[in-house]
Amino acid sequence: ETLIDPETHLVFDGIMGGSLVRAQYTYCQGVVLGVETELAARTEDTRHAERVHRLVAAVAEQMAPDGIIKGAGGGDGGLFHGILARYLALVVTTLPGDSEADVTARDTASTLVLLS
Repeated sequence: ETLIDPETHLVFDGIMGGSLVRAQYTYCQGVVLGVETELAARTEDTRHAERVHRLVAAVAEQMAPDGIIKGAGGGDGGLFHGILARYLALVVTTLPGDSEADVTARDTASTLVLLS
């Protein structure tokens, strides 16, 4: 929870030397989506699916204007986006449940992957 921005619900980059690194990269979102989706699929704990719902919505709102994941130029930026896209696809194929929030998260994740 320390790494989650309470305003945007995006994941911060980490902690270095005891200080919060407030950068928010696409790969950070992807890695957390992956672990939370796997935990939602394998446990009875509804917190994991709720975290997936929030994070997919945050990525769509903050990192994907017009439904397309923002480009980050050359270098590692493209790889970072690939990590996010991979785990958004995992949300589509693996997030359990039939609630409106589950369906919305899967639909949003699918749209982001297909348009990006």
